[in-house]
Amino acid sequence: AAIALGGSSKHPRAVFLGTAAALLLASFLGVLVGEGVAEVFPTRLVKAIAAIGFAIMGLRLLWPVGEEEGNSEE
Repeated sequence: AAIALGGSSKHPRAVFLGTAAALLLASFLGVLVGEGVAEVFPTRLVKAIAAIGFAIMGLRLLWPVGEEEGNSEE
C-alpha cells in the first residue's frame, strides 16, 4: 500500500518518511509491550501461548472455510 501511495503521490518523500516513522513507532511499542510481558509472565507460559496461537492460525489457513455468508441457502 505504501508503494502504491508513494508512486501516485506528489510527495513520495513524505510518504516514505511517514511509513518509516510508523514502522519505528510500531517496533518501539512492540519492544515496550514485550518487555512488560516478559517481566509479568514466565517465559514458558509466553512461549506456550505463542505456540498455540501460531497453531490456531496455521489450522485456520489450512482448514476449508464453510459457505460464505452471502451464499448461504435458506
